[in-house]
Amino acid sequence: MSRHDFTEGLRRSASSLLGDAGESECGMHLLSFDGSGGIVRCVHTHVTQTRAALAAIHEIRDLRIAVYVIGISGTVKGAKRFFGDGA
Repeated sequence: MSRHDFTEGLRRSASSLLGDAGESECGMHLLSFDGSGGIVRCVHTHVTQTRAALAAIHEIRDLRIAVYVIGISGTVKGAKRFFGDGA
């Protein structure tokens, strides 16, 4: 799966679950992605909504997937240190 496909799947999921305004407020951005894992950045006050949008992804381009959150970090530097650059 490409980075673009995952980003579009995340945006569709967030928009469906939270609405366009809610998606925008979360400020989600895919920092790194290696085809099977990645790091998603969001506004610190919208972690719960971002996790819900990630959990709601079940299919991207006819490929059934499951998204698991393996951790949360307060900084991008901490996330890269603990979870790797591509997670």
